[in-house]
Amino acid sequence: MRIFVISDLHLGGAEGFQMCSAKGRLLLADFIDWVSRQRADGTETRLVIAGDIVDFLAEREATGGFTAFSQTEEIALGKLNRILNSTAEVWDALDRLCAGEVGLTLMLGNHDIELAFPALRARLRARIGGHPIEFLFDNEAFSAGALLVEHGNRYDGFNQVDHDGLRRLRSHFSRRETPRDAFAVQPGSQMVAEVMNRIKEKYGFVDLLKPETAGVVPILAALDGGIWRKFGTVVKEASEAWYRGSVDHDGVPKRRELIAATTSSVAAAPPADLLDRDVFALADELVVGTHNEKVGWINDQIDDLKLSSLLRAFRKRKEKDGTTFEIERESDTYLRPAGAAALRGFQVVVMGHSHLAKSVIMPAGGTYLNTGTWADLMCLPDTVYGPAEDMAKAALKVFLADIKANRIDKYRCQVPTFAEIDVDGKVATGRVQFYDGNGHVEALSTQGMWSRLGVKG
Repeated sequence: MRIFVISDLHLGGAEGFQMCSAKGRLLLADFIDWVSRQRADGTETRLVIAGDIVDFLAEREATGGFTAFSQTEEIALGKLNRILNSTAEVWDALDRLCAGEVGLTLMLGNHDIELAFPALRARLRARIGGHPIEFLFDNEAFSAGALLVEHGNRYDGFNQVDHDGLRRLRSHFSRRETPRDAFAVQPGSQMVAEVMNRIKEKYGFVDLLKPETAGVVPILAALDGGIWRKFGTVVKEASEAWYRGSVDHDGVPKRRELIAATTSSVAAAPPADLLDRDVFALADELVVGTHNEKVGWINDQIDDLKLSSLLRAFRKRKEKDGTTFEIERESDTYLRPAGAAALRGFQVVVMGHSHLAKSVIMPAGGTYLNTGTWADLMCLPDTVYGPAEDMAKAALKVFLADIKANRIDKYRCQVPTFAEIDVDGKVATGRVQFYDGNGHVEALSTQGMWSRLGVKG
């Protein structure tokens, strides 16, 4: 078997909320057509899309607002139809892929769990030409011999989905029954719908900038003290979700309703850098003295003292933040359960979810791969970390002024990546590669990642 894996497409979204841009969708369709051409006689070829295929959290309700979950099939189907209409090039390419006898597997992430609803699965199959496709839900992973593929949110305590509750809801919908109880939405989706989307209506960079906590939190506090005072506590509480002891020592969920695979009562310690307490402390420091939302520290001019504080913080964190895009460095959040899977005989373990492409040889043996994302990415300009402080300050000032005015197009980058795995009996070998368009493929590397993230213009 020859298996290609992508994830985190985040197709759809209201205007201003689209993580996968029009250019990104064209590139994605081109990639799908390229996969179609990789089919060879005697080898089964399959494309696995490992979750967050569409983004229901970015689609507005009929009322104009956002919700963490579509509680009825009718609401969810309306959102899906809007997504299908606005991203037609991708679904047309998937239709061509399946018509060319390449297998297709779709999996759930945490932004697209409504795809498990019967009516939505039927609609999706019909849109892809009615071809026989494999659809995995109920927290099921994809496996083929020594290969294991899953989205990855199962090990992220803030984004673990109540698949048992989703199964009950789906059971009611299949019979046109009214569900007895509302679905308990994962906290991560609640924060996106109730907090982050409200912020994004004003500042479009919030779910694109990496590293997330270290970059977004202090910049947000500096740009708009009023927003930080209003939502900062919620963001802090979200960052501490891991301390609730929801996973075991291998990082696997313990709670029965999450359809866990373990009964262990040993709680895992969260990654040491998860909370980034220094980042939150800096955010609180930056809002001091901001008395009016309309008179922030960025207006007609930049408050030099606060700009200097922010610059010092970023430069102090240069080495730590730089590891975000190092392909051989991954959080224990994902490496720990991947290592446990390797001990069960999987030679290649593939995840998505984090939007950061990775390729790591695990201590227990085997390879961990992260497929990255087809959504856009942003990072701070390199000059901010450079040796010349005056140039760094000037670059940061321009960057902050641009993102405050939502002039972010020149900072948004498409860095699409995919995993390619060969499975021959009990042996699996895999790699992650860049896809640059027109069939041009290049091996994943840290240098290649940084060069593609360079600021345009």
